[in-house]
Amino acid sequence: MDTLTMILIVVTAACFLAGAVFFVLYLQQRKEMKSINRQLTDLIDVSTNQLVHTENGLGTDLINTVNTLLVRMQTNRVEYAHRSHTLDQMLTNISHDLRTPLTSAMGYMNLVLDSNLSEEEKERELEIVRRRLARLEELINAFFEFSSIISRGEQPKKEPMDLVRALEEAISHAYDDFSAAGRKIDLKCEGRKWMLSSNYAMLMRIFDNLIGNAKKHGIGDLTIRAEKTEEGYRLSFTNPCPEAIDASRVFDEFYTTDISRTNGSSGLGLAIAKQFTELLGGKIGANAEKGSFEIELRFPERSNTV
Repeated sequence: MDTLTMILIVVTAACFLAGAVFFVLYLQQRKEMKSINRQLTDLIDVSTNQLVHTENGLGTDLINTVNTLLVRMQTNRVEYAHRSHTLDQMLTNISHDLRTPLTSAMGYMNLVLDSNLSEEEKERELEIVRRRLARLEELINAFFEFSSIISRGEQPKKEPMDLVRALEEAISHAYDDFSAAGRKIDLKCEGRKWMLSSNYAMLMRIFDNLIGNAKKHGIGDLTIRAEKTEEGYRLSFTNPCPEAIDASRVFDEFYTTDISRTNGSSGLGLAIAKQFTELLGGKIGANAEKGSFEIELRFPERSNTV
């Protein structure tokens, strides 16, 4: 047998062997693809944490990519279920919160229209109706405000301002209400002019909501402490509180305690305060101990203290 014939035989054998190998790999790859397709088909309508696995070690990159997508889908599914539950709870709370002052106002209005009250009595009942409708307007505005915060996703415009002055102004707004209830607001602050970059309207709304929350649900005096730290500014709002409060949930939308609901709370005040604080680059937290409730704010310093 000459050399050329030997070369042809070797080449032919090599080609046959390579073809056989490729054919076996093709069959295994095809089997793997069918396995992946079967597993994905089984997972389409099933809520599970199961992932796709390989049967022969082929297609690892593809399976890793598919499993990454499955994990994201599972995460989205869990988040959707949570949001759906939250939405159901939100709608229930909204319905209750709006119906309460409206039903009360309608009841007093019918009393005025269908009874022989004196003019003085009518004026007294109509004043109650006015307050109930004002409360209804407040709730509706709060709902729209919170919805607007969530949907816009815009960064607020900031400018240099005096943190202490803003805090003192917010306290002055609530002074009469606290005094009328025989309570006071005690501000403990070592500085007189602490500058930071912030949005004045949003900052004031945060302070108003926190002080208003203490007024509605707390008892006794409200103590506000302001101090300058290495990271910036720390503010704490502390007051005695008779309610059982879940500090981990106080910033959730529409979270209220039974007592706070009877006090006419929408459950949005602290949720709005949290959203505004984070939009301004700050942090907010809560701590509830027996008979005491504290909310802490932290803002970074954006300019030098004057």
